[in-house]
Amino acid sequence: MLLLESSLYSNFDGKEDLFLVLMEREIDEHAREIATRPDSRRCARR
Repeated sequence: MLLLESSLYSNFDGKEDLFLVLMEREIDEHAREIATRPDSRRCARR
């Protein structure tokens, strides 16, 4: 487990950096999902 952790963290400046990168990816993914959804208010009026 220690080898896995050290190789993972070696790509980042620390746990905080890893956390921020993962959160940024998660937010970007949700933003893309929202951007590709049809506008629910417009669909409800039809």
